Amino acid sequence: MTTKAYKKELSDALNLAPEVVERLFNLFFTSIQLELEKLKNAIETGDMGQIYVISHKISGSASNLRLDEIMTLGKQMEEYAKEKSNQDYFSLYQQMVSAFDRAHYDVNKEVFGK
Repeated sequence: MTTKAYKKELSDALNLAPEVVERLFNLFFTSIQLELEKLKNAIETGDMGQIYVISHKISGSASNLRLDEIMTLGKQMEEYAKEKSNQDYFSLYQQMVSAFDRAHYDVNKEVFGK
């Protein structure tokens, strides 16, 4: 699929103009990068409340933009933190960062044509 076709498909799915979709992705990647740093700090300190809040924000934002892998990982971490489950949060965080990097690359290629 061409970049133009992908952008149109995404614009139609989100019911937004292509320019708005581009701005949303730019905002998402900028803000979620900061949230991932906060999440890492929360994991290092074992702050389950912050892990829950930040992963909820990440999964919701990713869901809105149809970034399913990030959404799924965020939701999983959110559920673990809600239950105060004894999980390897750092491993899940690393998976989320990798998914973020892949999505950023794919969106730059497919939406922005970079």
